[in-house]
Amino acid sequence: RAVTAMSGSLLAPLTDRVDRRRLMVALDLARAALAAAPVAAAAHGALPPWLLYAVLLATAVCTTPPPASRKAPTNVLISSSVALRLATGLPA
Repeated sequence: RAVTAMSGSLLAPLTDRVDRRRLMVALDLARAALAAAPVAAAAHGALPPWLLYAVLLATAVCTTPPPASRKAPTNVLISSSVALRLATGLPA
């Protein structure tokens, strides 16, 4: 969880600066490639323990931005007056 929290604070601005859909697809492809790395290493007979830790760390970093990217379009869909009214319960 610590890795996710740290990478989330570093990668959260990235979700606002790039196309969200492309970011989510790229991160999903990266996670798939990372999941295949230990399998490929084991198939060649060389699976060092550090590789498992590195894949786990990289997968945790790649998992962080997609939830924020899925929630981010809500700000675009709701106008600021509606969001203010929903958030505070006060008329805008």
